[in-house]
Amino acid sequence: MQALYGAKANLLSLTSVFCAPLVEHVAMDEGVAGTPRCRAINDYVFDAIGRIKPDIVIVGGYYAQYDHEANWRYPGFLDAMVAGARRLHGEGVRSIIIAGEVPTWAPVLPILVGRDVLEHGQAAEFARVGVRPDSLETDRELAAKDWGEGVRYVSQAAKLCGAEGCRRLIGGKLPQDLLAVDYGHYSVNGSLFAVRSEERRVGKECRSRWS
Repeated sequence: MQALYGAKANLLSLTSVFCAPLVEHVAMDEGVAGTPRCRAINDYVFDAIGRIKPDIVIVGGYYAQYDHEANWRYPGFLDAMVAGARRLHGEGVRSIIIAGEVPTWAPVLPILVGRDVLEHGQAAEFARVGVRPDSLETDRELAAKDWGEGVRYVSQAAKLCGAEGCRRLIGGKLPQDLLAVDYGHYSVNGSLFAVRSEERRVGKECRSRWS
């Protein structure tokens, strides 16, 4: 985003780790994310957005973690996130873009690609082996939600996966052209590829706000 829009807009990042995003009232008895730390962070983020009143809020996160993983599951997370997005729009954020769940891998993507290179001398650009079905399931569930006016869910899995499986490489140079550096975090080149791939879908809206 900085590379595409940094000269046209003020960009601010509000980030944290291991806290379910967009949950307005974090329940203290709902999984590991239900902690005083996460409640304080989420309260701060909602308050900051209310003060700043940005034209556009872009939300990202490892949603499948809070939807499926036993150690991190936050019951009711998907609906709570929808409610949080609706609240932001109701309080004046004109446009909210949910950057959808990415396909994740087990074991980590570098191991999967490395095995192929060692066994076959090359690695396929797309593959089904190792794709975690829970990440694709969470993406489908989120894509089917009624997000309401002013909120748009942009499925990254729909862009990265197809009949041949999910994308693993964005070019022929390894390791820099791996899409992800672990189970799902984009590499530097992967991040640029993902943003540029989605730029046609969300870029028109961003340009209309920032022109």
